[in-house]
Amino acid sequence: MKDFKIINENENSLFNRKEIKVGVETQVAPTHEAVLDLISEKFSTKPENIKIKKISEKFGSHECIITAHIYDSKKAKDAVEKQSKRGLSSESKNQPEKKENIDNNPNQPSEASENKPEIKPEEKPEEVKQ
Repeated sequence: MKDFKIINENENSLFNRKEIKVGVETQVAPTHEAVLDLISEKFSTKPENIKIKKISEKFGSHECIITAHIYDSKKAKDAVEKQSKRGLSSESKNQPEKKENIDNNPNQPSEASENKPEIKPEEKPEEVKQ
């Protein structure tokens, strides 16, 4: 990524963020991680405080327009931005699932104490062929 120019920069105090639009001269479309690194370096912030809203590149052009929000902290970002399904699934993998143990629940009888009769399928009489 050769040329980096700030097209628009707006401070939004309501959401504790800086809304930026940046133009980048590049040969190929930049990856999300490369854009995060570039913006964090230029604006002296952590990549976890940045939300990339849009990376757009016109066909045949070498200029890429990036729209992003830079938050004051990760807590402010999490409070405002909607999490993607991918982000939610990675968090749920890190947290142990809560399972109720039926055996330790005193309100419900255990399966062993219940005497359930076995249900057998009815036998069909053989048909006589004529």
